[in-house]
Amino acid sequence: MTQEELAKQFAAQKVEELSAIVEEAYLKGYEQGCIDSDGPITIDGVTYVDLGLPSETLWSSWPLEYCDYGYKQRRFSYRDACQLSLPSVEQWDEVCQFCHFDGRFIIGLSGERIGYDIAPAGYFIRSLGEGCKEEQNMFWLKGDVDEENNAPTMVYDIITNIENEIENVLRGASRHFIGYKLPVFLVKNKE
Repeated sequence: MTQEELAKQFAAQKVEELSAIVEEAYLKGYEQGCIDSDGPITIDGVTYVDLGLPSETLWSSWPLEYCDYGYKQRRFSYRDACQLSLPSVEQWDEVCQFCHFDGRFIIGLSGERIGYDIAPAGYFIRSLGEGCKEEQNMFWLKGDVDEENNAPTMVYDIITNIENEIENVLRGASRHFIGYKLPVFLVKNKE
């Protein structure tokens, strides 16, 4: 084989290797671009948004839902919910610290928002979560179950005026009996 033929063979091998490297780099960049992009991100059928939090945690845009003649919230006992990627108390505290609560939406630093269903005064709240007080909405958080079988929850206390318009939403963390069924938000770490 001549030196020119060897050089062409070597070049052809390098072209194949470089093509594979470029293709892999492109795919990784594309995946990262999808994660870094503005707007919703769908992972395993769940839509997440980047609220612009310092931890870069992605939050599901709504509590988990199922379709049965329209969308309805899925509710879980804590035993079932704790198997999911629930937010921790610390992640909820971060939302409370950095996000703005506006009606039925939580608006992040990025302008993206997550939403939740509310029930007006006098409405039977069990459709939004068992054992909730009127004008209150709860969602499970990941954490330890105490000796009274209560687990951590995030809480929305909703204040409405006479026309059933929301005037203020107070937020906090609480504990709730693990046997009740509540909606859930999911979180993912940005990868």
